[in-house]
Amino acid sequence: MLRISGFFAPARAAMLALTAVLGLTALAPSASAQEVQRSEGATNLRLDAVDPRNAQEGNFVFFASFLDKFRKPLEAFDPKEWTILMDGQPVGNPTAVKKLADSDQYINLVIILQSDSASDVEEFFKLTRDKAKKILGGLRATGDTSVAITYGDTVDTSGNLSPSHNTAQNWLDERKPSGTTPAMLEAVQSGLRLFPSDFTSIGRNRAILIVGDGVDKNMESPSTVKDLTDQVKNEATKKRVHIHVISVPHENAQQADQQRIRKLADLTAGTYRAATSVPEVGNYMENFGAEVMGQHVLYFNTLDFTGDKDVQYKLELSHEGGKYPTPALTEKTAAPKSNIVKYLIIAGSVLGGLLLLYILIRLVSSILRNRKPVEVVQTGPDTRPCTQCNNAIPLDWKVCQYCEALPHKGRLKVTSSGELNAKVWFIKENLTNIGSAEGNAIVIPDKSVSKRHAGIKVQDARFELADYGSTNGVMVNGQRITKQFLKSGDVLSIGAVEMEFTLK
Repeated sequence: MLRISGFFAPARAAMLALTAVLGLTALAPSASAQEVQRSEGATNLRLDAVDPRNAQEGNFVFFASFLDKFRKPLEAFDPKEWTILMDGQPVGNPTAVKKLADSDQYINLVIILQSDSASDVEEFFKLTRDKAKKILGGLRATGDTSVAITYGDTVDTSGNLSPSHNTAQNWLDERKPSGTTPAMLEAVQSGLRLFPSDFTSIGRNRAILIVGDGVDKNMESPSTVKDLTDQVKNEATKKRVHIHVISVPHENAQQADQQRIRKLADLTAGTYRAATSVPEVGNYMENFGAEVMGQHVLYFNTLDFTGDKDVQYKLELSHEGGKYPTPALTEKTAAPKSNIVKYLIIAGSVLGGLLLLYILIRLVSSILRNRKPVEVVQTGPDTRPCTQCNNAIPLDWKVCQYCEALPHKGRLKVTSSGELNAKVWFIKENLTNIGSAEGNAIVIPDKSVSKRHAGIKVQDARFELADYGSTNGVMVNGQRITKQFLKSGDVLSIGAVEMEFTLK
């Protein structure tokens, strides 16, 4: 909370004063942590996560945050502006760059709020709770996972990481500030325990947001604080979790507590925002919500790298005259599949294609050589012209044998009564449109048939019937359908016209 004069209980103030006296060198940010932190007053680029799970096939996914000096997300979606480095060497540009909200990748987020009695000052907890709910409301219900945690004397959680973000939102509505000795580090440990050690069910894009003043019930014992902080660092490193902090300074032992909570961000390559007022806390939380869904997702493909070891990854962005590098992030990466195998597969595919082409040419040549000319029967009193090929055919032919001999894929024969009974249409093309209007491949002159009623798509020897949004619908074997694959013998109803589908 914002600690202005008179806001602190005497006992709490005494504990804070004691912390200020005790040595804090164990909590000073390391040099590497300072590098991750970078300047807070300038545009910066942060590499949040690398997913090398499909490295053997040469596929990588990078998550990066590009922020202005106010920590608001900037946009840089031109792949040519980005360079990917492995072990310090440039290896190419991403194949695509997308905003997280528009990608097929996800964020896994834990939000931790201080909720002791002191957090009720100036309705601080109500503000942070409402902003946290807004962040949760901006996540996607498919893929993204979240959970909420509050801490006062005890640590309470809304459940497990889940895409049901409204569960965490509703749970936050019921929380009220209580307690005087906040268990901050225990809350962070609880949040880390919610992330699995493997990356199968929940990917590497993981983050914790903690909003508080850094006061912890263990602060009278620097050795205990150091032990807990080391445990947090080790667990966060193992599980690839970045801890982002929004801190609130207070009157007593301000530097000590800010160092303590900032240490969590520094050790986990997270970000640190120091608010000076309650409204500023709200602004920072608003920015963080936009930062999460404005994260850049970079897709990259290469087999030209050395794997089976820890690989250092970096990103460089050249954007609007500025150049922005990221610190390195190390990930254990499997070796790529051998290029020899890749080339053998390509060569085998080419040879196989040529062989199939040769066989096809021989088959067509054989058919053309052996094909007998179609004898055209002269029209007489016992014949009628075929409506398809115009050849004269006997009156008792239900199916024209001349048409049957022509190239086609299947046929539709009208089985319903009426003028169209026994009418046969042949399916010759990969897409056959059916309707009452001229221009369709199959024209059915019936008032129950829409102008553009349905269509049959032929692909890989499969016939897919689709309703084009007709008025009277399409049925297969008595069941109304939108799309369905056909088999020989199926009975179709196009409007009121019933017909049987038969393969050639």
